[in-house]
Amino acid sequence: MNCFDFSIRRSRVSARDLLALVLLWTMPFCASAADDKGGKKMDKAKLGAASTLIRGIVVDEQGNPVAGAIVQGNGRTAVQMLRVSANAKGAFVHRVKAVGHYGVPMTVRSPSGELSSFISGYDYELSDAKPFKIVLRKARMTTVRVVDEQDRPVEGAALQLVSQFVNLANATTDQSGEAELSFPADAKVDWIVATKSKQGFDYYENYDAFPSQERLDVPDNVQLRLNGAVSVSVTTLDSAKKPIEGVTVTPWSIKKKGKLSYVNLSGSSEWKTDATGVCRFDWIPNDVERGITFLGRSTEYFTPGNPQFDPSAPGNTDLEMDMLQMCWITGTVTYPDGTPAAGVRLQGEGRGDTNHYFRGHTSTKEDGTYELGIYPDQDTMICVVEDDLAAAAVTDILLPEGKRLDDVDFELITGTLVTGLITSGKDKEPVEGQTATLIQAGENRASLVRWSTADSEGRYRFRVGPGQYTLSLAGSPKKQVVVEDENELLFDKHLDRLPRGILRGMITDSDGNSVADALVIGESTNARGHAGFSTRTDATGLFKSERWNDDMGLFAMAEKRGLVGYTRVSLDQKRADLVLVPAASVVGTVVDAQNQPIENAWVSLSSRPPRGEIGPSANRQMRTDDKGQFQFKGLPIEASHTIRVIDSVNEIHESREFKTKDAAEVTLKPIVFGGE
Repeated sequence: MNCFDFSIRRSRVSARDLLALVLLWTMPFCASAADDKGGKKMDKAKLGAASTLIRGIVVDEQGNPVAGAIVQGNGRTAVQMLRVSANAKGAFVHRVKAVGHYGVPMTVRSPSGELSSFISGYDYELSDAKPFKIVLRKARMTTVRVVDEQDRPVEGAALQLVSQFVNLANATTDQSGEAELSFPADAKVDWIVATKSKQGFDYYENYDAFPSQERLDVPDNVQLRLNGAVSVSVTTLDSAKKPIEGVTVTPWSIKKKGKLSYVNLSGSSEWKTDATGVCRFDWIPNDVERGITFLGRSTEYFTPGNPQFDPSAPGNTDLEMDMLQMCWITGTVTYPDGTPAAGVRLQGEGRGDTNHYFRGHTSTKEDGTYELGIYPDQDTMICVVEDDLAAAAVTDILLPEGKRLDDVDFELITGTLVTGLITSGKDKEPVEGQTATLIQAGENRASLVRWSTADSEGRYRFRVGPGQYTLSLAGSPKKQVVVEDENELLFDKHLDRLPRGILRGMITDSDGNSVADALVIGESTNARGHAGFSTRTDATGLFKSERWNDDMGLFAMAEKRGLVGYTRVSLDQKRADLVLVPAASVVGTVVDAQNQPIENAWVSLSSRPPRGEIGPSANRQMRTDDKGQFQFKGLPIEASHTIRVIDSVNEIHESREFKTKDAAEVTLKPIVFGGE
C-alpha cells in the first residue's frame, strides 16, 4: 500500500556539512551562537555558507596525479567563469557562490591539452558539491568538412561542438572547407554546428533516435552542408519603444528539413544587439521547419514574450522583442539578536501572465544585506533556503517595471525540518535518488518550489519557515502540509515497487567472448506512455540503463559483427545477460518518381521478436547515402520486419514488410518515396 506515514519528532540541528568543510579544507570561518525565539541554540551561518568549494583530485588513466591541470568553468555568469590550476599533487580548490541549483559545467585539461575531461553542470548541485575525482583521458579529434549546395568547400564557416547545452570546442574552416575540433573523450556530444553569413546553417546529430539519452561516438569525419540562408533581424525595445543595446539574443531551437530533430542553441550560443537594438541573423537556413523562437537575456530587462520567425509567413523576417525593466528587492537578514547574517542563501519565484516565470537566487553580504532582481508584474515570493536555518517567507510582492522595494528583511529561526524516508519492497529497503518536491503557497498566484533528492539512506530534507505547503513524494498523491513552529515533521513514503530502476547486463557471443559496442534496445510491453531505452555496451560487453520496471522485450544487436539476440525481461528484473547468434541484414534503395536515388531520406526499421514470440518491436532509423541506399544489420532471424520511409514530420510515405528465415541478406525492390 502506497501511503504517507505522519508523525512529529524533536529536531536535531546539525552543522555537519559545514564542519566537514572545515575539517577537509582549513578555512578562516567565524562562528558564534544566539538564541532564537524558542530559546534553542542556533548556529550562526558561517561566512561563505552561501558558497561552495569546487574541489577535487585530477589524475590520468593510470591514477597518477596531473600537476598543473587547468580546471575551467564553461558558462557566461561570474560564478561559471572559474579558472584554477591543480597543485603538484593534482589537487585543486576554488570557492564559488552557490546561488543556483545546478553545478558549474567544467572542462579539465592537462597543461599540454592532450588529456581532458568534461563535467556537466547537471551532474551535481552547487549547494551540495562533493569532492571530485577527475580522470583525464586522451582528447578526441574530429575533422569537419563544410560544403555548399554544389559540394564546393566553404571557407570561413564557424564551427561549434555542443555537449549538454555547453559549447566545448570552436573552429573556423580553412580554404579546403575543413577544420579539426578537439574535445574531451567522456563528453556526451549532442551536435556539431556550422554557420556562415549569407550561406546558411547545418548541424550533425550525434544520436540515432530522438528523444533519447544515448549519444553516439563522434565519427572521425563529419560533413555539413550550407544550402542557402534567410536573413532575420530581431530588434529589442523597451516599453517606450526605444531600442536597447547589449541584449543577448539567441535562436532557441532550429530544425532543418530532413533532420531527425532540432538543435538547441539556448545554452551554447549568443549574439548581442547593436546601438540600434538590432541583432541580425543572416545565416538562418532557408529550409528551416516549424519556425524559430528567439530568446532575450539581460540583467536589466525581462522578456515576457518571445518573437517567432515563421518561414511560411511573408515578410516575417523583421521581428521585435518587447522588454520590461527588471525590479529590485533589497533587505537585510539578521539573527534574533539583530546581528547581521552573512552568506545566507535566498530564493525568489514569481508567477504572472506569461510562461516565463521568475526564479532567482542571491546571498547576503558580510553586513547581512542582499539584492535580488525580479520580474515585473508577477506575484513574487522570497524565502531563505538553508540546510539548518529558515525564516518566514515574504509572499506578497508585486511590482510594476523598473520599481524598487527596500527593507524586505528576514529574521532567522531554526525553522521546521520536513523530512522522511522513502523505501520500497517487502523489506523496506531505502531508495536513493528519488525526488521530493515541496511547493509553498503565497499570496494570489505566488508559489515557490523546492526539491530534495533522497540520500543513500532514502532520506529527503527540507528546512522551512511557517506556511502552507504541498508535498509530493515518488509519484504519490500530493499532501497538504501546514508548518507552524514544529521542530520536525516526518512524512515517510513506502513503495510496493519502484516505477523505474536500473537494468544491467552482459552481452557475449556463442564462444563466451564479450561483445563491445552492441546496441541494446528495451521496449515496454502493454505500458502506454512508457518510453523504451537504447544504449550500447562498453569495451567489456556490459550495459547499464535506467528503465521503466515493466515487462519488456530486450534486443541486442552487434551490427559490425552481424550478431543479434533477444530475451524477455520481467517486472523489476535487475539483470539480463544475452548470448548473440548470427543475424540477418537488409538492403534497399529509395528513389523518386523518375527512379532517381534520394539522398538523406529517413528510413525506419521495425523488427518484431523472433520465432513468433509475443512482444514489442525494436525500432531503428537511418538515412540513405548519396546513392539512395540503406542497410540495416543485426536483424533477428525467423522474424517479421517492416521498412518505412518517413518524412521530416514522421509521416509514413511507403512501407515494405519482409521476413528473415536465416542469417542472410535480404534485398528489397526500390522504394518510391511518396509513391502509391
